[in-house]
Amino acid sequence: MTGQLLLITIGPVQDFIAQARRTRDLWYGSHLLSELSRNVARSLAIGGAKLIFPALDPALDQDAAELLPCLAPVRQNGAPPLSIANKIMAEVPVGLDAVTLAESARDELQRFWRYEIAQTVKNQIDQSGHGLLASNIDFVWIEQVETAIEFSAAWVPLDDGYDAARKSVERAIGARKNLRDFEPWIHDRTGAPKSSLDGARVSILAERTVQNAGVFRRYRIGVGEQLDALGLIKRAGGQTDQSISNHESPFVPLVNVALASWIAKTKETAPDQAFRALDDACKTLQLAQVNRNVPCAMQFPFDASIFLETRLWPIFQDQGLLEPPTLMPSDTREAAEWKTGWKLKAQQWAADHVRPIVSHMQDPQAYVACLVADGDGMSALIETITSAKEPASEHRDFSRSLARFAATAHSCVEDKHQGSLVYAGGADVVAFLPVSTALTCADELRLSFLECMEPTWERHGRSCKQPTLSVGIGIGHVMEGMGDLLNLGRAAEKQAKGAALKKESRDRNALAVIVDKRSGGTLSWRAQWCEWSGNPKERMRLDVDLLQDKLSSRNVYEIAKIIARLPKPAPDGIDPFFAKLLQLEVERTLAPLTLAEVGISFDDEGSYKAVHGIIAAWVNRMLIARALADAEPREKKVVVPGSKEA
Repeated sequence: MTGQLLLITIGPVQDFIAQARRTRDLWYGSHLLSELSRNVARSLAIGGAKLIFPALDPALDQDAAELLPCLAPVRQNGAPPLSIANKIMAEVPVGLDAVTLAESARDELQRFWRYEIAQTVKNQIDQSGHGLLASNIDFVWIEQVETAIEFSAAWVPLDDGYDAARKSVERAIGARKNLRDFEPWIHDRTGAPKSSLDGARVSILAERTVQNAGVFRRYRIGVGEQLDALGLIKRAGGQTDQSISNHESPFVPLVNVALASWIAKTKETAPDQAFRALDDACKTLQLAQVNRNVPCAMQFPFDASIFLETRLWPIFQDQGLLEPPTLMPSDTREAAEWKTGWKLKAQQWAADHVRPIVSHMQDPQAYVACLVADGDGMSALIETITSAKEPASEHRDFSRSLARFAATAHSCVEDKHQGSLVYAGGADVVAFLPVSTALTCADELRLSFLECMEPTWERHGRSCKQPTLSVGIGIGHVMEGMGDLLNLGRAAEKQAKGAALKKESRDRNALAVIVDKRSGGTLSWRAQWCEWSGNPKERMRLDVDLLQDKLSSRNVYEIAKIIARLPKPAPDGIDPFFAKLLQLEVERTLAPLTLAEVGISFDDEGSYKAVHGIIAAWVNRMLIARALADAEPREKKVVVPGSKEA
């Protein structure tokens, strides 16, 4: 008689992570999914199962601590909780029943989700007594909460060994997930708007009025925004009544991440008293405050939107500052006068408190980087572990290696590069970073991943291709929707994985950057992490230095126009005259710089198609480098009257 192998998955991932408008939506959705998985892992461990993924042993103090719930961003000791993936695998010893363990884990998960998470948020809102929720909403709330979680479980006996059981249970869980349940809503609000985050669920919010406008602002619910139960839990979860009443939040606004490098540089140049005066003015104004011990929030613990001139009026309106909360008058003339008056007050406040600081620096760029990374060759590495005498034990060691990578990813993103980590679990990382630090962070993450995976790879004789990390960086404007920015990062990660390449030429272990400018369209560039042929981070660093020192952006745009004027490469080939013509035109435009100095190299007998592709890729790379150069914080140049600059 043998034991059993049990696999449980929690979902849906997209509802918990991708549907987001604010930083807290995205971060808390990811954190919430991890906490639900932690709850399942804890239930299995208490029931006597031996965890494999995650490899946590309740008999060890440190592992036992990681099995405890943590609904806040950090634990009481200030450390972030270990992220738990939504797939939990455990070995069920002889004498225990996998069915009983799975049912117990499911019941405990439902209790934890319904009462400790969802009901706690609803009680907090109900006790505020300001009419945020619509009337007679209880049945709609219960239905939306109870249908939000997907729990799937599969188990097989270990009669044929761990390896065969693992493959069998993976197939079983995959088959079950392909069977989607589509049940109609029983409780609905006829005529009510749908959620802004999920068009499938109806909103549970009351109509916004003068009386309840203040509580809408406290929970950062925008004018016209609608939320369902899951959306409101993500928006209000992870906070206490005291933190909300004190205008504090543990979630770092995206704009604070985008401007983190700029603020750090500004604090080096601006007078200390100017920043102290701004802090005092923000407290007096009751500007939303960030209560989080991370570099991107500690430098300026308030909403950094005030440093962006175009965001002054919206942030003052959104948070109801400068005068008692009210709604815009319905009369058109009165509304225009009211709006003008608010704008003047906001501008005067900025002139008094913000301008003395920003006058020392170039205007900040309101762009942020979404970094999405994923391991390459993980399945092949897992397959090699089957040769071990105790593969379950080896898988536990492998799981601990992944946990070490997640811990280093947290430090790399937040402590070293002033970013905000959304998720780090298994071989996946999702984070937001200042544009100026994103490439360096990506390089350090892939080196850390190689270091964490190498022991397992070496231990099994390098019998598969070395696991690597492909990283995508999507750069977009901070005012884009959080879901759009996440999709941009994921699109870059797919490009890094070589999704657009032919299967036979698809070689991963790459970096891809996509820049989506509000003016100028979308640019993309991909390069592999090949130590012997150059590091893409260093290549881009050289390009940035080149644009800041020797090469004018006008030359790059001129070469782009040359490409546009010449015929497009055809499959059947074009007169080789065009290849030489294009090469000569590029050399003429770049003079006195040489092709080698700007990082262009051609084959001796390159076809027009090859030359055209090399030049087009170079233009894209240089325009991306231009965006990275613009994002680097710089002091304002002092122009002396009569000088060349003047």
